[in-house]
Amino acid sequence: MNKKENSGYQKTHQRIQDILLTLIEKKPLKAITVNELCQIAQINRSTFYAHYTDIYAVMENKCEKLESDLITEYNSRYVNGTDILSNDYIILFVTHVKENLIFYKAYLSEYNNNALHQSMILLYKEIMQPIFLRMDVPERTGIYYFNFFTAGVITILRTWINDGCIESPAEISEIITSILPQSPEKLLVV
Repeated sequence: MNKKENSGYQKTHQRIQDILLTLIEKKPLKAITVNELCQIAQINRSTFYAHYTDIYAVMENKCEKLESDLITEYNSRYVNGTDILSNDYIILFVTHVKENLIFYKAYLSEYNNNALHQSMILLYKEIMQPIFLRMDVPERTGIYYFNFFTAGVITILRTWINDGCIESPAEISEIITSILPQSPEKLLVV
């Protein structure tokens, strides 16, 4: 059996992620050390390094898992990226953020912009670029629109999270969709 398929390995891998989430509830990600995490997890540093290269690698791995879960959820509900900017899609995303609030609070923080940027590139390439191609939107125009839109969404989510998620996911979705053009034809008018 492959080491990574071993149930003990998987449990330790998950435990490291869970403890990191517990720690980021109490202090910023950049203030958490491998030593501190290992003490709480009651594991050796060598065990930690058998799983991850550093604290940020734990976050990246958790992010990949959450992105995969979200894409699976989208795919189970919607066909071929249709209505990606619809209220239903955005409610699903905002609900996902709220359900994983501890992670996203750290992930959307100011000092974690590189990881966030990488996720946005993946979102653009996997979902938005094919939509823009089907709509005959010039590539550069699509990139500009996507960057403008995602910067706004990220700012809305940061504010919502930092203020304690006062509005419901449906209300935040309504705010986000209200800034979109009213019809796909107006989406990217050049």
